[in-house]
Amino acid sequence: RQNRLDEAAAKFDRAHALRPDIPQPLINGAMAFARLGRLNEAENRLVQATGLPEPCAEAHFNLGLLHAELGRRDAAAKELYRTLELAPKNAAAACNLAILKAGTDYPETFRLLQQAIEADPLNPRYVHTLAFYYLETHQFDAAQETIRQARQRGVNSPELQVLLREILARLPEAKPAR
Repeated sequence: RQNRLDEAAAKFDRAHALRPDIPQPLINGAMAFARLGRLNEAENRLVQATGLPEPCAEAHFNLGLLHAELGRRDAAAKELYRTLELAPKNAAAACNLAILKAGTDYPETFRLLQQAIEADPLNPRYVHTLAFYYLETHQFDAAQETIRQARQRGVNSPELQVLLREILARLPEAKPAR
């Protein structure tokens, strides 16, 4: 928090040396190195954390995000699927994996976004992302229904309102979501 990232990374490495059996010092050190732009060092720590005997969803999740940032889509997907095996209610993992799958496997994209919404039904980002991909695949009714259901749960955001207007503009006979 004090932006002394080099110092923090060194302390996390020391903590790992003291407790090599737990992933948190490796994960925290990786985050410090990532913020420093030292992605190879971040990756090394996350790979170590995912290799510990006790599986850690957070380590796989962060490694998946790092792979995605580096453009390694297949490796990212593998780590995010592993995250969901360990923590099926990890909505962020499901959403990020859905975004990776979009364009190549829309049924999986929709399934994963539904999983994210089930895990975190009040998060407008997941609703927006699902409705957006329905819109992208010309499933206007499904997009509108996704937003309607979210609004019934009390979920709303300016982005959802903009997307709903776009849906309605592209489907003149669509009825406004309630």
